[in-house]
Amino acid sequence: MKYTTLLLGASLLLISCKSDSITAQAVEKTIRYHETVSLTSDNPTTLTFAEVADSRCPEGATCVWAGNAIVDLDIKAAATAEPQRIQMCLGDCNSLYPKTGFRETDTATVNVDQAKYRLILTEIAPYPRLSGANPSKEAYTIKLKIEEDQ
Repeated sequence: MKYTTLLLGASLLLISCKSDSITAQAVEKTIRYHETVSLTSDNPTTLTFAEVADSRCPEGATCVWAGNAIVDLDIKAAATAEPQRIQMCLGDCNSLYPKTGFRETDTATVNVDQAKYRLILTEIAPYPRLSGANPSKEAYTIKLKIEEDQ
């Protein structure tokens, strides 16, 4: 009887739990250097991959520091003249985020035209190599996951 009461009480607790999670619509985009894309399909807000600085340790090299890759993104709402600039970083990002260590992804939350977006930077390519010249900035692309919170 004791176990039945305990099981019934636990079941009621689980059923009565309410989720506070935010419903998000996510889209993943690959964006080239200096390319401008729409943030979402139904919103005139744009995002531009404005700048890149890459100091990551090349593949196959032994480095004292892992390095990082920093990108600047410009977000421009239709109603504003000036874009909002945000920086995102992959790698050893202590210069941007003190005491956070190595980052394989970076997340930023921005508010534009009364809408809230979460940007998740998952990749900056190409990755530096020991052989060959450093890639030009025009060769860079980023992979960005865009979630619109509702």
